[in-house]
Amino acid sequence: MNPYDANTHPGIHFVAETLGLHAVSTLTTAHRPGEALYEAATRVIGAANDLDEAHDRVTSSARKALGLLEPVARGELSSGKVAFALLRSSLPTIGEHLAGESRACDQLVESVSAYQLLLREAGTTEQRAAAPRVSAALSRSSTQTPPGAAADAAAVPISTAVDKPLRSR
Repeated sequence: MNPYDANTHPGIHFVAETLGLHAVSTLTTAHRPGEALYEAATRVIGAANDLDEAHDRVTSSARKALGLLEPVARGELSSGKVAFALLRSSLPTIGEHLAGESRACDQLVESVSAYQLLLREAGTTEQRAAAPRVSAALSRSSTQTPPGAAADAAAVPISTAVDKPLRSR
């Protein structure tokens, strides 16, 4: 369950949804400072916050524009010319805010993709490093265990310690 509202916090919501997190703030706690994954996680959180801030600017601009048009919607045509003039002058600002939100969204997607790639690479590296140890342990224990037990142990997938803190169950 994603605890973040996509309407008010689209960046944090996206991170939680994509990475399966209950609390996005825990993303960096799974890694040590200075590690590539820690740096990537920090960039993800920063990009998510940037998107949330850009989204706030867009919604604020939209509320102001709506406020300018409300008298016109109520049929108060005398204020219509003024409202339209003010709205026309605010449109470039709304456009700039929308462009900023789009850039922030692109940056967040790139940051999350880079983090996921590093996470997969770290998992692959850990699995490769663990494979000889697991093989050696299985060959030592196969002489001491009943015939089906070693095969059962070999069928258990090797999981990465990196992935476990990131999942919220």
